[in-house]
Amino acid sequence: MAGYNWLCDLDEAKGLTLGRTYHNINACTTFIKYIATTAKDQVADEIKKRKFVSVTSDGATDASIIEQEILFVRYSSKGEPVAKFAGLRQPVSPDVTSLFQAIMEALEDVGLNKEELEKKLVGFGCDGASVMGGKKGGVSAYC
Repeated sequence: MAGYNWLCDLDEAKGLTLGRTYHNINACTTFIKYIATTAKDQVADEIKKRKFVSVTSDGATDASIIEQEILFVRYSSKGEPVAKFAGLRQPVSPDVTSLFQAIMEALEDVGLNKEELEKKLVGFGCDGASVMGGKKGGVSAYC
């Protein structure tokens, strides 16, 4: 919020009149929500155009010991590799089913439902944790 206030102050110093309507935490929250939605929609549009994609996922535990799973979708555009942020999810628990569900939720947000993923997925990257990469029972076995 401090950065947002600073930007509002800068706009006013440049002669723009913002008033109090936009110079508050509620407006900041609204703007961030719409900017994030637009960015997500742009990523979804890009992914829709691609014939093949790969997914990279990695988990981390934050300071409050809560598991977080981050996802990126990679594809080729004009012969160049592109990696786009697909989402960050908190699985219900760090087991295979919960991790897979969290990954699928994030991918669905960028237009990759199970049906689309089955058509386009050519690779899945993850760390060496057995819950992720286990050949018979890991998340990669679900993909």
